[in-house]
Amino acid sequence: KTMTRKGQISRKLVDRPAPSGLQSCWRLWRICLCRNGFYPLAVAPFVTAAWFLDVYGTLGCNFMHLDVGMKPMNTAWNMTTIDLGLFHHKSEEYYGSDMFYMNALHPGCQRYEGVFEEYFIDGDKTWKMSQYMSFISGSAGGLATITIWMMIITPLPSSFFWPGILLPSSLVLLLAGGAKFLFFDTEICRTALWLPSEGDPIPQKAEGCHLSRDSIISICTSVLSLICVLLICLKAPTRRELDENFGMRYADVNNDMEGLRGMSTMEDSTCDSHANYDAESQKD
Repeated sequence: KTMTRKGQISRKLVDRPAPSGLQSCWRLWRICLCRNGFYPLAVAPFVTAAWFLDVYGTLGCNFMHLDVGMKPMNTAWNMTTIDLGLFHHKSEEYYGSDMFYMNALHPGCQRYEGVFEEYFIDGDKTWKMSQYMSFISGSAGGLATITIWMMIITPLPSSFFWPGILLPSSLVLLLAGGAKFLFFDTEICRTALWLPSEGDPIPQKAEGCHLSRDSIISICTSVLSLICVLLICLKAPTRRELDENFGMRYADVNNDMEGLRGMSTMEDSTCDSHANYDAESQKD
C-alpha cells in the first residue's frame, strides 16, 4: 500500500508542471495587490487626474487674461494686454526656462522679472495668498495620489488610510484649489495702478480680467476633486480575504511525501520489533 501511494504521488508530481516565474511572482504579490478590493483602483484615476491638472494649471501662464484697455507707460509693463499665471507670465521674447518640465509643459512661460514682481506682486497679499493655496492644493493632491496607489499595491489598512488621510487630503485639494481663484481679486485688476501714455498721467484701473486656459483647467480640477470626495464618501473598501489553499498544491504533495516517509519509518520500526520479539521467543 505504501509503495502504491508513493507511485500515485510520484505520478502527481510528474503530471504537474513546475511553477513559472510569473506564477511565483503572482503568488507573492497577490498578498499585497488589490488587497482592499478593486474599488480603490476605480477611484485612483480620478484622484491622479485631479492632482495632475491642479499642478498643470498652477504652473501655467494663462490663468488670467488682463486687458489694460490703454497703452500704459508703467516701467514694469507697457503692453495693452498680458497673460498672467500665479508664478509665470506669457512672454513673446521666450528664451527657454531653466526647468525642463516647464519647457515641456508650458513653452513660452517665464517667471516674473524683478521689476514686475516688486511693483505688482510683493505688496499684494491676495496674490501671495493665491500662491500659498496652490502650494497647499498641490501637496494635498500629491498626498492623496500616493495614498490611494499605496493602498492598491500594498496591504495598507483601509480602515485608517481611507477616511483618515485620503478623504481629508481630497477635501483640501478641492477647497485650496478653489481658493486659487482669489487671483482675480488682486490689485493688478482692482486697483488704479496703470499710467496712461496719453492724456493726464493719472493712475487708472485695468479694463478687466478674464478667465483663460489654466483657470478653466482649474475649474475642471475642482469638478474632479468633488467627484473624488463623493466617491470616497460613497463607499469604503473592504479587505479582500485570501484563499488559504491558493498555491499550496506542491506543498500538499511534499507534506504527503513526508507523511509517507514517517509511515515507512513506523512500519520499519514495527517490523524490527516483531523480528526481535520472534527471535527472543525462539531462544526461550
